[in-house]
Amino acid sequence: MEAQFNEVSAQENAIVRAIIESKNVLEAIKNIKIQKSGQGSDVLFPLGAGVFARSETPRKDKIVVSVGANVVVEKTLDQGLEFIEERVKELEKAVSSIQSHRFELENKIKAGRNILSNVVQQQQVTPPGQDPMQKKG
Repeated sequence: MEAQFNEVSAQENAIVRAIIESKNVLEAIKNIKIQKSGQGSDVLFPLGAGVFARSETPRKDKIVVSVGANVVVEKTLDQGLEFIEERVKELEKAVSSIQSHRFELENKIKAGRNILSNVVQQQQVTPPGQDPMQKKG
C-alpha cells in the first residue's frame, strides 16, 4: 500500500509541475500579446539545462499548440490562452482527485500501522505460551 501511496504522490507532483509550467506559458502568451513591435523585441527561448537562445519576438498573432499524439495545431493567441486555461482547469481537477485518493491511502496506512503496533505491544506484554487475544480471568 505504501508503494501505491508513493506512486500517487509522484503523479500528484508531476501534475503540479505541469500546472506551474502551463501558468508560465499563460504569462508568456500574455506578454507576447501586449509587447509592442520594436520595443524590446528580443526574447529568450529556453533550450534546456538553464541555457537560453536570444531571438526576435515570434509572430504576435499565432502560436502552435500541442494537442497530443504528436499533433500540433496553429491557434490565435486568444485561442491559445483559452486552450491553456482549460488545460490548467483539467489539471487542477486531476490534482484534487489524486489528493483525495492519496489522503485515503494515507489514512489506511496509518490505520494499518496502528493495528500492527497494537499487536506488537500485545505480544510484548503477553507471557510466552498464552494466547494474546485471550482475556485474563
